[in-house]
Amino acid sequence: MTLILTAMTTDLVVQSGDRRVSRAFPLAGDTAYDFAISENKQIIFHACDAVALLGYSGEAYLEGHATDIWLAETVYGRPPDPFQPLVELEAHPNSLSVCLEGIRMTLERAGHPEVLVAATGWTWVTGRVRPFLKLVRSLGARVTVTDERPPLLDIGVPMLPDERSNLERRITGVRMSPSEAIDSLWGSTVEVAARTELVGADCLGVVIPRPQRNRPNVIRTAYRTTGTARVRLQRGSTIFDEPTTFTPWIVGGTAAIPPYCHNVSRAVKLGTFHVIPAPPPTEPGPVVFISVPQPRSDGFSRAKYPTA
Repeated sequence: MTLILTAMTTDLVVQSGDRRVSRAFPLAGDTAYDFAISENKQIIFHACDAVALLGYSGEAYLEGHATDIWLAETVYGRPPDPFQPLVELEAHPNSLSVCLEGIRMTLERAGHPEVLVAATGWTWVTGRVRPFLKLVRSLGARVTVTDERPPLLDIGVPMLPDERSNLERRITGVRMSPSEAIDSLWGSTVEVAARTELVGADCLGVVIPRPQRNRPNVIRTAYRTTGTARVRLQRGSTIFDEPTTFTPWIVGGTAAIPPYCHNVSRAVKLGTFHVIPAPPPTEPGPVVFISVPQPRSDGFSRAKYPTA
């Protein structure tokens, strides 16, 4: 499972996603769950009429790809180059509604897998900048795209009523800095993680302030962790190093940049926006910032972790 929190405040939109991927049912000889503890579940996407944050919950592997890769390929319109260098990305020629409809139709063709995609951001269809909060829902026999009621949408592990109301009080009608907005959602993620193994306490947060004309527009990403940037995967008494990423996909019309290409504090130009990633604090010593999009041959393929 997972916990994707998507919120709208007075002057910004923010989304956070925990990094844990679990299996819904144990394999023989395993404990209740095996975990991959630092998996990306989010995408920054620039359509011709909107800039959006997309985060998924549900099956973590679709049509032979990790779901974040599948989602990036779906909105990009073709397989992304896994070795895409840092470039300036233009906006995608398709509109937001066309891209969300593409996700819906692709989920239908895939046989209605259990997947939810939360989308938030800013759109300028009529020339006026407006926030949006939408949900692509693939559960059962139908796949739908719906508008959701602000200011908060949570998908994945359900929040308890008091957890949700506490977060809504913190964000409703309050002007917040990007860092404060991410910390508010991270605090709720830690709260949920304390009561269930299905949610990890580490999370990736992404913030888009209201776009302004004739001035730089910045999208900030930040990784929040209760420990250090070193990630380990344990099975029984054996501990494995787990390569990880600390940024989401960045998708425009000219490229789809995978997470491992930009895990340093270097801006990526996306249309009229600059995406500025902030790596997490680390303990002394080398830390590997890479992504592993392929299934691995050591028995820890992402195909074994089908529930995000």
